[in-house]
Amino acid sequence: MKIAIDAGHGKNTPGKRTPDNSLHEWEFNSGVVTKLINKLNTCENVSILRTDDPTGKTDVSLKSRTDKANKWGADVFYSQHGNAAYSTWNSANGLETFVYTSWPKDSLAFAKVVQE
Repeated sequence: MKIAIDAGHGKNTPGKRTPDNSLHEWEFNSGVVTKLINKLNTCENVSILRTDDPTGKTDVSLKSRTDKANKWGADVFYSQHGNAAYSTWNSANGLETFVYTSWPKDSLAFAKVVQE
């Protein structure tokens, strides 16, 4: 299985940070992606391609990331994001997964595993 992974936005993407600017979304996303890649590297028959800039210096567009994944022939494309609600600290929380259900047929099953 070929899995393309990215950490969403670049380190300096405007607006992608905590209300007090103490944490950029990329820092959180990159930490999650690094742990995911380390975990996936323990699996057999799994190849991984990171499609964003692992340094966070460049904000690689979603089109560029998906083009890279498609050119590589990825079976799965995972894009990590840490969404915000409002511009102040609050109690909003949760997880969302977007699924392209027309291909491959196991996309929804994979998304359910991610949710768990």
